[in-house]
Amino acid sequence: GVLDGLTNMHDVLIADLTIDGGLEGMLPLENWSPSSNPDPGEEEAGLPHPYGIFLRDAGQQTVNRVMLAGVRVRHASMGAHIKGTRNIIISRCEFVGNGAVKKAHNLYLRRTARALITDSEFLDSPAGHGIKLTLGESTIIQCCTIEGNAHRGLLANGDSANLVVYNCSLNGNGLWGMYSASEGSLPSPRWLVVGGCTLNGNGVLGPDPNLGCGGICLRYVSRGAVVDSEALDSQN
Repeated sequence: GVLDGLTNMHDVLIADLTIDGGLEGMLPLENWSPSSNPDPGEEEAGLPHPYGIFLRDAGQQTVNRVMLAGVRVRHASMGAHIKGTRNIIISRCEFVGNGAVKKAHNLYLRRTARALITDSEFLDSPAGHGIKLTLGESTIIQCCTIEGNAHRGLLANGDSANLVVYNCSLNGNGLWGMYSASEGSLPSPRWLVVGGCTLNGNGVLGPDPNLGCGGICLRYVSRGAVVDSEALDSQN
């Protein structure tokens, strides 16, 4: 469903909701390749497939105070896409098998500020990331499982800042467990801390000639740190 925040929408609660987009089996992992899913990019509004949740704004963080609690979205073109929103809580949610078309993911946050993602699962995107964060300011991801996604478990790019990833499992993703990147002319991510995480068994598709593969890559981060984490086959 689409929530239109063009008129300063605020105080939104979506709780105990289950959405099934009906796209199970579309673009299975074994038929996917990195070149089939160019990134970055959006074109989200034009996807001809069922969305899970799409919350859009007027372009300047006009939406305030949004909470998803106990939400389950499965097999949709995009699990949830939240744009232009500040003060976000995503708790006890499950996003499974979403991102069955190009440029779609289990969860995509763009132009957001002060987001907490906790005790949630982001699994098995057939052609996208578990979580994509672009232009995100002050984001905490804690106690989450981000596994089995075709592209990356977590992608932080496009001038995202003050990101903490704590006590999460980012295992068995197609290319990288976690990856930071610039987007177009935007500055690289900065102030990123990863702690108490496991990032093992990633790169199941094998190395891409342009993107590589492994546990974690922070080569484009300004001021980042990894502490008390296990990242096999990682590249920094």
